[in-house]
Amino acid sequence: MSLPDAVRSELRALLTHARCPYSRFPVAVIIRDSVGTLFRGVNVESAAFPSGFCAEKAALGAAVTALGSGVAPETVWIATDTRVATPPCGSCRQLLSELAPDAEVVSWAVETDVVRRWTVAELMPDAFDFEVDSSE
Repeated sequence: MSLPDAVRSELRALLTHARCPYSRFPVAVIIRDSVGTLFRGVNVESAAFPSGFCAEKAALGAAVTALGSGVAPETVWIATDTRVATPPCGSCRQLLSELAPDAEVVSWAVETDVVRRWTVAELMPDAFDFEVDSSE
């Protein structure tokens, strides 16, 4: 499976922006919404663990900041400087299930050029859905 060359190039550049002095696990994300707008994020670690944040959360936050709750992500491209294509963590899967339930997640392992794809539903088949009944 391949990624568009422009996406590969930008993800590779974004990986250098990740702040991960503790895990040494840089992650870069580009999210494309339904009209083609791109939102970017990298992971940012803090010595006051766990107060850092994941690249997926950074990109989703940028999308919500720009577009509000009407954001409609279609594709989530993830890059890690690893041998294995890495899916989002559980917390990010939950957030994706709420903000991008119909999105495709594409993970690229830069070191080996391995690409894997999932739907958000495949990654989070029984996502928590907090429904509040306002009639009670």
